[in-house]
Amino acid sequence: MPAVRNVIEPAQTRYIVQSGDLETFLKKKFGYSYDFDIKHIADRWTFVAPEMVSAEDIQDLIEELEANA
Repeated sequence: MPAVRNVIEPAQTRYIVQSGDLETFLKKKFGYSYDFDIKHIADRWTFVAPEMVSAEDIQDLIEELEANA
């Protein structure tokens, strides 16, 4: 399966505090058998996925996290 490195900009990264939240989101989107290699580097979340994750998808995750806070 092809892999694409995704980088979430700092303006959005600050709303995603725990890597587990990002991992849960990615598993729902792409499946549980994928290694996303999630890292927090220079105020940005980075991860590998089968395709680019859209800004809209990340915004949906942020809104979900804020609603559950």
